[in-house]
Amino acid sequence: FRIGCEYLTEDDADANVQLLRCINAIVHAVEMTCLVPKDTDADEDSFPDEEVETLYKEAFADLSVDQEESAELVEFFAKCPKSKIISTRAAAFKHACDFLSDDRDTNVALLRCINVMVHALENTCMV
Repeated sequence: FRIGCEYLTEDDADANVQLLRCINAIVHAVEMTCLVPKDTDADEDSFPDEEVETLYKEAFADLSVDQEESAELVEFFAKCPKSKIISTRAAAFKHACDFLSDDRDTNVALLRCINVMVHALENTCMV
């Protein structure tokens, strides 16, 4: 994520979207290579997929994740079944694309939010 910040541009939205896709692919590769899902009793049918977008967009709206929001993420991700970990993580990048701007500092803050969300998901759902 830190290195990705160096490649954010100020005026090329398509390049920034491609950068988010690239970071997502790298994160996916690291997760698949170095991490495994935790054993969980989370029920696939009871996981509120529709709440994922809302949760992410609320955090992206102010471009920060405070301790309270971080605790909410951990609580929410604790309900994530193994089969939904990848799509839940990828959704953070997908929904973040809607918040990319022409301002580099704003995009760096957005990338930091994504990092916090992915970190919370990985720590909650993977070892």
